[in-house]
Amino acid sequence: MSSIVFKVLRFKLDNLTLGDISLTVYKLIEIVEKSYQGDPADGVARLLEEEKRGKSDYVLVECSTCSAKISIGESIRRSSGSIVFPRITKLKRVGVVKTSDLEATDQGYYKIRNISWFNINDGIYIYDSLISAPQDTLFIVLDTEDGRRYVKLYSSIPQEFSRIQPQQGLSSDSSESLLSGDSTPS
Repeated sequence: MSSIVFKVLRFKLDNLTLGDISLTVYKLIEIVEKSYQGDPADGVARLLEEEKRGKSDYVLVECSTCSAKISIGESIRRSSGSIVFPRITKLKRVGVVKTSDLEATDQGYYKIRNISWFNINDGIYIYDSLISAPQDTLFIVLDTEDGRRYVKLYSSIPQEFSRIQPQQGLSSDSSESLLSGDSTPS
């Protein structure tokens, strides 16, 4: 049986401050390749078990074979925040939406007039995060290499801002959009 090469990505928790917003992120600290002979799924499981004894806070193991790609991540030490993306992903930029950035529409919804964007340096990833922001911050927009997430920050968002709805056909760079008012990222 031939040897399978795995790519192991190791991350450390870090704090990222963007203006008056602070969030925990994962910083990529190392990428190594390891070989394993046998079943790829068994190799991933063994590598993850070995990594639990290491100094990383999060580990992602990837394996590409002829027929499939296996990619499994494991939190060794979590940020104690909420999961904001379904899997660890590279963060490209973060948008901030404050109450002053909203405008009422004729349909009874609120339109976002402006999103304040912060570009992120290479090697910063997001999965779970503890986010702190001033009370007038309604949403954080996480723009990643795997898509965009809108995270509602406070469960006590004033009722007048609860009818924010998605708008179709906007480009990913548009600063005007309408958001869903539910409490889960979309």
